Formats: sequence, structure tokens, C-alpha cells
Amino acid sequence: MKLKPEIVTEMASRMQASRNRRGWTYAELARRSGVEASQTQKICQGEFRSLTTNVLQICSALEVSFGDSGHYEGRLTTEIIALWDRTSADGERLLRLLRDLRELRGV
Repeated sequence: MKLKPEIVTEMASRMQASRNRRGWTYAELARRSGVEASQTQKICQGEFRSLTTNVLQICSALEVSFGDSGHYEGRLTTEIIALWDRTSADGERLLRLLRDLRELRGV
């Protein structure tokens, strides 16, 4: 999902504020989010254009919400990523669960 520049700027500002409030270094945020420290710093400084897995993991670690346009989509993505243990088997289980849920809703 490509983001408008103003949303990237706002998200980066929220990330920096949250990181500073917690007193976390980029290295600490990297450890907590599972994202490389160099990428963590770039993302927190607004060097991203879309909601990548790394951006979502950092936002999740910092408890940063998304702009209004993608509020629920971003939150849902963040929560799903937080559930995933990064294995293909677990990814398949989560996908199956979502397909089953969609089927129950008749979508």
C-alpha cells in the first residue's frame, strides 16, 4: 500500500515521538521489533513509501497507529504480523484461518 508523503511524515513523527518517550535507542527498537537497526533508523526518519513488514513491525513495537485512510487496514495487518511466528507453516495456518473466517461471513 503506497502512502501519501504527508502520511509518511506524520507516521515518522509519531514513531520518533513514541521512541523518544520510551527512551529507546534505535538498537533497542530494532531488538524489540525484529528489524535491522539501520532499517529501523531509516524508517523512523521517514525513509519509506509503503506499509512494508518492517514498517508494520516498528509501528507495532511502538504502538503507533496509522493515518485515517488506512487505519483499520494497518491495524489489522499489524495484529496479523504480530501473531505470525515467521514460519511458512504458521503463515499457512493464519491464511487458512482468515479464509475460514471470510467463508463464515459469506464474503
